[in-house]
Amino acid sequence: PEQIERDIDAATGGVGLSGAVLVVVDTNIWISAALSPQGYCGPIVDLVLSRRVTPVTCPSTLREITLVLTRPRFVERYAIAPPDVAQLLTAPPGPLTPTA
Repeated sequence: PEQIERDIDAATGGVGLSGAVLVVVDTNIWISAALSPQGYCGPIVDLVLSRRVTPVTCPSTLREITLVLTRPRFVERYAIAPPDVAQLLTAPPGPLTPTA
């Protein structure tokens, strides 16, 4: 997480994130973060969920995340339940909404 913050500061000339930064987080990032929150993708999704960046998404991506995370092999291997997926997509401070 600290390295990502340093990378962002370097990329923005020290301005950092203000919520005005638009990011596209593809399904693979969401899945990786859900399965391994302490991995490299976890902090990226944390930035989105904390609204430090603004995600650019669409209904099909949100559907894909739900479909992938509720596949039997993910549910069995990682003990992911549909309510867990819903919580990921509606975590405070509010649900992710499509922007495109």
